[in-house]
Amino acid sequence: MEPVNTKQLIDARDKAVEQVKAADRLLRKAGVRSSQRELMRRKRAAELEIVVRKCANPDRRKKALSNPMVFMSTYFSDRFYMRNAKHHDEMIKSICHVAQFGGDQAISAPRGEGKTTIATIMMIYSILKQWVKFPVVIAQTGPHAERIFKDIKFQFESNVVLGEDFPEIYDPVKALEGAPQRGNMQKHNGEFTRIAWKANSVTFPEIKGSDYGGVTMAYFGLDAAIRGLIVNGKRPDFVLIDDPETRESAASPHQISTRSQSIDRDIAGLAGPTKRIARVMLCTIQNRYCLAYQYTDPKAKSSWTGRRFKMLDEFPNNTDMWEDYIVQRQECQRSGDKEGRGATQFYIDNRKEMEEGAKVSNPMRFDRTKLSDGWNVEISSLQHCYNIISDYGMDSFLSECQNDPSEEEGPESSGITSAIVASRMSGLEQGESHPEHQVVTVGIDLGKYMSHWVMIGWQGDCVGNVIDYGIAEVPGVGTKTDNQASEVALFNSLMQWRSELLNMGHPIDMVLIDSGDFTKTTYQFVKEVGGKPFMVSKGISSRNFSVGKPSKDRIPGENWYASYQKQAGVWLYMLDTDYWKQFVHERFLTPTFNEAYHYMPASLSVFSTDDRRTHLSYSHHIVAEERREEFVPGKGLRRYWHRVNRNNHWLDATYMACAAARMKGIDLPIGTAAAPPKLRANTNKTKPFLTPTGQPYLITQRK
Repeated sequence: MEPVNTKQLIDARDKAVEQVKAADRLLRKAGVRSSQRELMRRKRAAELEIVVRKCANPDRRKKALSNPMVFMSTYFSDRFYMRNAKHHDEMIKSICHVAQFGGDQAISAPRGEGKTTIATIMMIYSILKQWVKFPVVIAQTGPHAERIFKDIKFQFESNVVLGEDFPEIYDPVKALEGAPQRGNMQKHNGEFTRIAWKANSVTFPEIKGSDYGGVTMAYFGLDAAIRGLIVNGKRPDFVLIDDPETRESAASPHQISTRSQSIDRDIAGLAGPTKRIARVMLCTIQNRYCLAYQYTDPKAKSSWTGRRFKMLDEFPNNTDMWEDYIVQRQECQRSGDKEGRGATQFYIDNRKEMEEGAKVSNPMRFDRTKLSDGWNVEISSLQHCYNIISDYGMDSFLSECQNDPSEEEGPESSGITSAIVASRMSGLEQGESHPEHQVVTVGIDLGKYMSHWVMIGWQGDCVGNVIDYGIAEVPGVGTKTDNQASEVALFNSLMQWRSELLNMGHPIDMVLIDSGDFTKTTYQFVKEVGGKPFMVSKGISSRNFSVGKPSKDRIPGENWYASYQKQAGVWLYMLDTDYWKQFVHERFLTPTFNEAYHYMPASLSVFSTDDRRTHLSYSHHIVAEERREEFVPGKGLRRYWHRVNRNNHWLDATYMACAAARMKGIDLPIGTAAAPPKLRANTNKTKPFLTPTGQPYLITQRK
């Protein structure tokens, strides 16, 4: 059946008017004169009488109402032309459940994921399913709520397919011809339809045989007077709360409290004292104390059964390559290539490795635009995520796309980052010592498959320069290798590494080897090579660390002590891990140079390089753990180390080298330090690579 448009409805009305006029002419010929008033009355009655079609496709209507997914694809295919993501399906089910049975549901989803569109269509679905009779839209402000309300009205005014299957709503609305005042006198089969199609509220027409007569909709801003809302003797039974806070209100404790009271008191009581209202809140978390964060946290608001959806459910394993991608994209953009083609090609070439471990919530969300040269703007949703990170920053991505904003309140950390570590360059080349190095120390963290080592040269005033670092592989070890074979392989690897270390030509004063899980192998190695400068070490937490008193078998030191292991015949150097990790972070947080370009006392720096990808892996290891302080009510200040990622091996090796320097007489300056040593005149003064805004670039993988 062809859809009937406005012109057809007008033609039907005009035909009725002509029929009245024809009847009047017949009466005149018969000598029966009708008064002019009666004629006009019948004419107006004909003009107000509307025609309502029958449902064009009852089967389609029945199928659409049987399933919300089918309803969306049937009547809103222009909005949902891609396959739904998993979180879309969960949102639809949650909203339908609340609409049907009442209760509360808070949903936070990434911006641009269509949560408002889904909710408004589910609101229409709930009306047509007869689950709700008086839905209300409430948003952060009146104009924001009005936009959503207008979109719902628009569907009943102009959605032709919806109008074909639900003509009892569509046709009376269309007959108003944009003039709401006509609804006061609109009739169908001689009965008033009582339709109201106002700017701020609507009431559906009462058509004989229709179940939707009297359904009412309205909208309000959260700051409006909404208490005791009653229309035509009915109270609201469903409330859609969309983005209840602005950026300003989300940062204001007073506004957060005021809006929370409005939700918990004013909106909660709209249904009256004997009925539980259905409430659906759609939001995006802006910080860790805003309304959205509270209402989607089941611990804070259990009745709202909060759901938080992310754009990226699992980050990829190889974040180093993605940081390289970000650097390349930014470089392309600075050179004039806005779309970052070079970075996209890097992604294409390494796609399998870069996508390993990643899990996106909506695989269909990325820009499919094809440029004039045939180049695709984006080729995957994972790339889309990292383009957002590159263009707007990680904080923005975590808040707007992950609903997991950075902690603005709560635990405080030192603020050290991988970018800071990588930017602390000494001006020395890789493998180069400074003429004023007084002590050279090495730390090595053993592993079953590879061992990480760091060599540091020390000047006076505790100025440390990382001369080199690397990995000693343990060849021939597979996943099913027994422990004894692993110990043998590790021992051989240590012997090979020792030869290479001594051949580097640096006068090494002390090497600390972390025994860890390989005590037997470490002891055997140190005895085999005759001890000095190779020593066995082990880290222990501050909670259990005690220097003790000196004896013939114990040498106490500052945040370390040596204990003679009689059975093994070696000295074991015990280190306070909490102290030495913090020591490393504080040294890297100290700027490498002062304004006169002299080394700063108590600073630690890495060797210089023109390739800012060089120190990416090392710097990530250094910040793999961070020391935090948090005030816990009733317990006071709590200090602890938080594990950021699992790869902390170079951090362990670095703090061992620092502890070895203390043992060799390198200590922090006390009081006013002497004039810092000058950098030799012919050194290349390599400074940190900075963005145009003065911030360090992300560093990429060392090659």
